[in-house]
Amino acid sequence: MSQDSIINATPNEHEDDLSLEGEPELEFEDEEFHEQESASILQVDSVIDSNGHMDMAHHSGHSPVETANQQFATGVHQIKAMGNHYLGAKWFRKAGMQGHAKAQFYLGLMFIKGEGVPKSLFHAYCWLSLACCQNFEEAKTARKNLEPYLTAKEMNSALRLAADRIEQIFEH
Repeated sequence: MSQDSIINATPNEHEDDLSLEGEPELEFEDEEFHEQESASILQVDSVIDSNGHMDMAHHSGHSPVETANQQFATGVHQIKAMGNHYLGAKWFRKAGMQGHAKAQFYLGLMFIKGEGVPKSLFHAYCWLSLACCQNFEEAKTARKNLEPYLTAKEMNSALRLAADRIEQIFEH
């Protein structure tokens, strides 16, 4: 099984949300979601400087869920509009460290492919494990498909790293 088949074996529900090959595409599940996501991206755009950094002063008073959603939207924006997978991964990590399951899943896929981050099945397994903790079905499938490529020791180490990250997430 190739690394491409690991990704392609995931269910189709989120497959078109963010393409990690070629030109990224973002599709919305319904019109209300589209409006909410568009509003989030516009709000994020208003506080991103030309270097892709967010002015976090604008976010004081926001709940952690709002902040994680905004960070996730920033990651999507960086990849979709700016073509910058490195900054997209950075923002997905920020959202993922606040417990955003979809960001954790996307970051895991990015580690599988080496898009914006070094290619690392170990780190992919860790991030997918975090999303699995929240019953994110696509992450469960992707993680299961990674298992033949990792040793038992690597999987256990990745799970220990995921457990450490869960502790950090819960501290916030």
